[in-house]
Amino acid sequence: AMYFTLRSVMGPDYWKEMSDHLNFPFSATNTTILVLSSLTCQLGVFAAERGDVKKLRTWFIITFVMGAIFI
Repeated sequence: AMYFTLRSVMGPDYWKEMSDHLNFPFSATNTTILVLSSLTCQLGVFAAERGDVKKLRTWFIITFVMGAIFI
């Protein structure tokens, strides 16, 4: 609701001006890292369910590194 309220009050010119400041490659890279880190975390959970501690640690270390890169 807040998005639509701000959009109607600010007008379309404000949003066009602000969209020029977006860094698409940076945001696309961060989004990709975030989604892939969710995948590696889930793979770690699957490894834990199988009792495979080595793969669990590997996947969670990869998840941690990707999270650190994201931040």
